[in-house]
Amino acid sequence: MPNLKDHINEVLPGLYIADAKAVSNHAWLKSLGITHIVNCAKELKNQFPTDFHYLTLGLEDKSYSEDLFRVLEPAYRYVNDVMNAKKFRPNVVVHCYAGMSRSASVVIYYLMRKNGWSYAKALSYLKSKRPIVKPNPWYAKQLQDIEKMLASL
Repeated sequence: MPNLKDHINEVLPGLYIADAKAVSNHAWLKSLGITHIVNCAKELKNQFPTDFHYLTLGLEDKSYSEDLFRVLEPAYRYVNDVMNAKKFRPNVVVHCYAGMSRSASVVIYYLMRKNGWSYAKALSYLKSKRPIVKPNPWYAKQLQDIEKMLASL
């Protein structure tokens, strides 16, 4: 049986990043208290729509023309709203197929926006939690451009 830690990692208390294997395992999700799922992957269906709340972003894995910002701010607001819920102890997982690029880009943006971090700091922090993360070059460029925009706010 595969090790859960190879497929899903806690980034912050209540915020996880994962691959497709982790989010297709109902028992794993329940054991972590997951309540909300951000599905970044265009090719993956929401596995348990009656058991978890989903935000579906529909990002393509190797897109070099996709406007990442169109999904980053809505995803940030979704995760932030869930993380700030007072009624219950929510746990959110952000995933794509491998848990390397698309989901990492969304989590990096969340860390940048929430903490006022640079792209480099957010990436380094996320790599300390999930060493395999590596946004594709197009997503990395967009996140670096967004960093400048966030700094001017």
